[in-house]
Amino acid sequence: MKYLLYLIYFFIFFSLYAKNNTVILQIEPKRFTLTPEGLEIIKGAAESAVTKSGFILIDPQAQEEALKEQAEQRKKDCYDNECLVDTGKMLAANKIVKLEITELTVGEKYRFVLFVLDVESGAKIGTNTFIYSGTLDDIEKLDLFIRENMIKELLPLSGKDDNSQSKISTTTNNTNIQDSSSVTVITQNKASDSEGKYQAELTSSPKGAEIYDDITGEFWGTTPLKLSMKAGTYKISIDAGEKFKGEKRSFTVEGNSSVNIVLKSRFHSIQVTSEPKGAKIYFDSLNNYKGLTPSADLQIEEGTRKIYVVKRGYKTVEKTVTVLKPESIHFEMPLDISELTLRSEPLGAQIFINNEANGTTPRKIKLANNETYKIKLVLDGFSPYETSFLLTQDSFQTFNLKKDLFDIKFDTNEEAKIFINGSLKGKTPYQTKLKSGQYSITFKSNQFPEYTQTFNITRDETFFTELKEKAEISINCVENGNTISGSSIYLDGVYRGVTPVRVSDVTFGKHTVECSNSSGDYKNQKETINVSGNKDFQIKMELTTRGEERKEGISYNEEEGVLYGMNILGVGKHYRESDDNRFIVNFMPMFKFGIFRSWERKKSWDVVSMHRLYFDIEMVFGYPFIGYSLEMMYSYAIKDMGFSIGPKFIHALDYGDIGDYDSELKSLKTVGLALSLFYNGGSDDFVINFVELFVGSNNTILLTFNLYFMGFDD
Repeated sequence: MKYLLYLIYFFIFFSLYAKNNTVILQIEPKRFTLTPEGLEIIKGAAESAVTKSGFILIDPQAQEEALKEQAEQRKKDCYDNECLVDTGKMLAANKIVKLEITELTVGEKYRFVLFVLDVESGAKIGTNTFIYSGTLDDIEKLDLFIRENMIKELLPLSGKDDNSQSKISTTTNNTNIQDSSSVTVITQNKASDSEGKYQAELTSSPKGAEIYDDITGEFWGTTPLKLSMKAGTYKISIDAGEKFKGEKRSFTVEGNSSVNIVLKSRFHSIQVTSEPKGAKIYFDSLNNYKGLTPSADLQIEEGTRKIYVVKRGYKTVEKTVTVLKPESIHFEMPLDISELTLRSEPLGAQIFINNEANGTTPRKIKLANNETYKIKLVLDGFSPYETSFLLTQDSFQTFNLKKDLFDIKFDTNEEAKIFINGSLKGKTPYQTKLKSGQYSITFKSNQFPEYTQTFNITRDETFFTELKEKAEISINCVENGNTISGSSIYLDGVYRGVTPVRVSDVTFGKHTVECSNSSGDYKNQKETINVSGNKDFQIKMELTTRGEERKEGISYNEEEGVLYGMNILGVGKHYRESDDNRFIVNFMPMFKFGIFRSWERKKSWDVVSMHRLYFDIEMVFGYPFIGYSLEMMYSYAIKDMGFSIGPKFIHALDYGDIGDYDSELKSLKTVGLALSLFYNGGSDDFVINFVELFVGSNNTILLTFNLYFMGFDD
């Protein structure tokens, strides 16, 4: 029962003690930025000082979440006292410990201000200011400074008996403190447990270091950790990861102790400056960019390192340095320039570099190397010259400027008004200056037709134009540029010969040119040309083959239209029962008019045949008849020679013998078959019937000679 009461008293005492000694720790850098490593060192030292002063530190993660929640509600960081007190109430803390840090001299001197706030009242119950001279990279010095000053201030506020806590001393002969450069041992009391062991609490700055027995290699744990240890001297190995050096240290346990290990960082802060400023900084290679000069507090791993500074217009400078502590490194950067000499033909051109004026040619210009420059030269009367140029070394460049205004003279065989691009300029001979390009020039004369020609101006030149009344043209039928022999040429429907043909009396204006090939292997081609005079025309008419339509048995070149013509001469005999046989003499024209359709085919022996089907009406004026006839004929020809055959009907009135007029006119009606031999006359639209034989009813026989034309419906 007695032991139970002791246990109850112990829990009551601990609860009251914890309630009065729970704290929140807040660290605030003022108007400067702490590196993550520096913050970790200060935070570790401050947390150690708080716990060694007899306070119970609320879990850092819980603190962080509560502060973050308060900051979100207030929409600003939770550094002010009101926010911190509210956070303390959320976490049931008794006190707030706040450490403000201000940089007095860059990288050299700092002010630490310690505040202690009572959560219940919100009042300040303690405050003090400490001045620290040194860099934040001096871990051992900074750790001892923070722990010593904070414990002195916090210990009286914790309610803990001063006699139960040994005083901290930086002297090495104090038996209560062992300071082996980076290990601080504080012996609190020498009361051992029943096994004769003492309680040792191992902490490190930064925390999270792995502790190993250096003799056996046994892993003890990760700081902070508590161990039961016998009195004696222990050798340990410490591993805190890549950012801190691995350490081997020893410490002596003589009682219940706290052991703090301050680890040395592998990284040091360096300041890089250059003349001129604004150079890019690279570590180890030109791919590892770190910032611009001047740059303070660049973290670099200790050892032998290469540092580069790069700036446009200056040579890249490289230094190999051995980094063992914080230091400053300065670079002097020489100019990296070359001389560019610019010359033009002719001289005196204005120079523009990257659109900025830079004198006239010839000129020497100093420019930064390894840059691309846009160069432009401008001179009156010449075309502007532009180019881009990468400068890597001294260079000499000469540019030949092209003349932009040329001396031009126009002249003709007879005086004529001259128009340039439609604007009257004067009379020939005419001199002017023109820029390069194409111009439409028109000559108007009283004696010759108006003539327009396009001139391409590229240099100083005199142009002479001969004005003419008529033009001369050459006409050729070609396939892939090669002359097709035997092709017939027609100009405005008039046959002019076979290819090639040259016609010298062509008037100005529009004309129709037609190319026809009698072999039937090519399609006929017809074009309209505009002859404007003063120059000889060369016309090449490209004929195309008929392709698949030339296969045997397939019709092609199908055409249709009208035909018209006349009967030149005809004789015949007609028999009537009431009269003697009459002898018919066709001494007057017999006019013919009709419609037709024609087509062509290729024969198996590679000969083209022509086929035509037509229907026509003839007006008959033959003695002793006057009337008309109807016929439907089929024509067949090979190489312009052929025959026609078909039915024919004749209806005419008989007006008696000459000189013996029969007042009772009698009609002649006959139906029969007509057969004729014809020749195309060298053209598809001109047909000559050598002879046409008609045999019809009523003993009618007619023999005629015809001439008619075929009008195609193109």
